[in-house]
Amino acid sequence: MGHSRAQPKKGTWAHPRTCSSFRLTLCCIIDCFIHLLFALSFLLSPSQNQLSGNLLRKFKNSNGWQKLWVVFTNFSLFFYKSHQDDYPLASLPLLGYSVTVPSESENIHKDYVFKLHFKSHVYYFRSESEYTFERWVYSNRGK
Repeated sequence: MGHSRAQPKKGTWAHPRTCSSFRLTLCCIIDCFIHLLFALSFLLSPSQNQLSGNLLRKFKNSNGWQKLWVVFTNFSLFFYKSHQDDYPLASLPLLGYSVTVPSESENIHKDYVFKLHFKSHVYYFRSESEYTFERWVYSNRGK
């Protein structure tokens, strides 16, 4: 006779850890529940991951500053000409970008400027006050 696992007698209780299909089902349920909680937390609290306001943008090799309405959401910046626009001019996914302040050697002699950089891509942003500067820098730090 072949070797087989002892099965509980009809009407008796079997501990769930002895049943591999139960463990597999339980793992799937837990995994789905975790994904559902993550999705719900994102949908129910988007304000934790959203910021908008006027910023001045400067590219690495340009001289002037461009005033834009900028929205930060879903780990991306969306650039609009004004807050009344329905569609962005451009977007910038921030995955991999670092947020710092410009060094003296970069010759950015303005207040409230922060720098987003990833490899050779460099963007400078200038806010209107220390308060908005801190909000933008703080909201982009965790990316």
